[in-house]
Amino acid sequence: ERLSEEMERAVLKRSAISNRYSKSGEKKDTSGKSKNTASMELTQASLKKKIAALKKDSRELAEETTRYTTAIEQRRNQLSEMTSDLERETSSYGEAEETNNQLQTIMNDLLYQKQLNQERIAYRQKYSKRLREITQTGIDISQALPVERRLLAASQGLDDVREIIQDLQQSHPHLNEVLARVTAMADPALDIDLPD
Repeated sequence: ERLSEEMERAVLKRSAISNRYSKSGEKKDTSGKSKNTASMELTQASLKKKIAALKKDSRELAEETTRYTTAIEQRRNQLSEMTSDLERETSSYGEAEETNNQLQTIMNDLLYQKQLNQERIAYRQKYSKRLREITQTGIDISQALPVERRLLAASQGLDDVREIIQDLQQSHPHLNEVLARVTAMADPALDIDLPD
């Protein structure tokens, strides 16, 4: 409405200005009114129509603005819901990824354990086979000294490997898990009962 009032004032000012500059050329008709007054009345009537049309347009624009504002608000709500859904899904994905990593670690540990056990079984089988051979053929006494030397050298070598692994664990703590596995592999853990 304020807009329409301002428009009315602007139109009235315009007609006042046009009246001022056209007074010199005015001619009076028989009734004593100027010709401009009739055209002014027509102008005022057309202005009223224009004002009515402007008011109608203004109402339509206000309604359209309200519709757009409502649509924008609905979009904002949808975007907010989508954002919260995305955050939930991202969180769920992160948890699934963490679970996957844990399961992968467990699986790697089990595979490592399986491999270690297979190696120990193979070593024990080899050891048992050697013991059976010795029990069948007997021990050559002349070979006792070289066997003891080889055993002592192998034990020292194993101790050296364990020392190197411990040094690596101290200097590279991020490799502790892997080096602990290597240490476990360096321990044959033979629990074989010797025959009487």
